Amino acid sequence: MDREELLERMVTIPFRRRMTQQCLADELDVSRYAIRDAIAQGHILRHSSTIHLLLTKENKHACFRHAIRHVIHGLNGFSHFSPVCDVVHVDEKWFNKDKDKKIFYVLPGEMVPHCERKSKRFIGKTMFLAAVARPRCDDNGEVTFDGKIDIWDFTKKTEAQRNSKTRPAGTLEKKNLDTVNGAVYKRYLLQTRYSCNQSQMTSF
Repeated sequence: MDREELLERMVTIPFRRRMTQQCLADELDVSRYAIRDAIAQGHILRHSSTIHLLLTKENKHACFRHAIRHVIHGLNGFSHFSPVCDVVHVDEKWFNKDKDKKIFYVLPGEMVPHCERKSKRFIGKTMFLAAVARPRCDDNGEVTFDGKIDIWDFTKKTEAQRNSKTRPAGTLEKKNLDTVNGAVYKRYLLQTRYSCNQSQMTSF
């Protein structure tokens, strides 16, 4: 089979049947070497396809309205986008309490930490609240504020009720909050978290 005939047959093969070199070779009834040779010469290209966000018409309108809200109308009909220096972005993040695999650099003969869990499939997670803003620079281009405000964990401190081999009873332990609802979220923003960082933003 010549090269042109191979490429013509390839067009008729569905994409789901040419996701690997071996599958494509089987569909074309050629060796895998022929496929690799065609790739090396540029006749066949390797393309990675990722899942993209599906936006409905309502989603696009919402994005457009959000962009319009940041337009500043100046004199003589001149308009420009707001520098959003007064905007703080807040988002929730989940972090695992432990890792399934950890790498250490040790000396010869040094004891490596031994980690045990009943099941690595059920590693606990903790929710964090992160706040960032636009970085600030002075007239010389030096960064005066990196945009990172802070990050806080949705946890509480409780006393251990019983003794264990790792700590005695009464030791303060940090545990996740039972529920993170709108009331807890608002309290973190307004009462305990947002106010303590106002000093970072007052000079901008």
